[in-house]
Amino acid sequence: DGHLSFILVQRSLEGRPLPETPRRLKALLDDALTRARAPFLRDGVTVIQGHSLPRSVLYRGYVLLMLAGMERAGVSDARSTALFDALAAQLVEALERQLLLPSFGKSIWPCDSAPAAAGLLLHGRLRGDAASLAMGERLTARLGELAALPSGFPTKVDARGKPVEPLPRGT
Repeated sequence: DGHLSFILVQRSLEGRPLPETPRRLKALLDDALTRARAPFLRDGVTVIQGHSLPRSVLYRGYVLLMLAGMERAGVSDARSTALFDALAAQLVEALERQLLLPSFGKSIWPCDSAPAAAGLLLHGRLRGDAASLAMGERLTARLGELAALPSGFPTKVDARGKPVEPLPRGT
């Protein structure tokens, strides 16, 4: 859902929208908020704007990027804008408690934080939100620090960000 929405947004931004792009983007978001949650639901949910969203930083990052794309393409509506703002605020709050969040279960793969970092940066810029912009920059800086480790970007870290599986992984 996320990757297809990114393609549709990119085409729109290039002035080459496909027929019914707004309807298709909304359908992809609806799918992401319902059926596509299944692989992530075993780790619990958080309720945001009436949606039970998985706690996975990877899942929340992709949804945040989808919402940012809708905003950039000019197809957001009151519902998607409210979710965009609420999800960004909730993610900022969660990242203030722990900068690297789990993707699945308690496992933290730092590369899975990249969509959340990008989504927060876009939210901050598109909505003029200082908190999401600052957290996006902070998370991006942390990922940069991990990439600069002599051992390379670690595959897996603990809640403090210490590598537990230091085998280098690209992101």
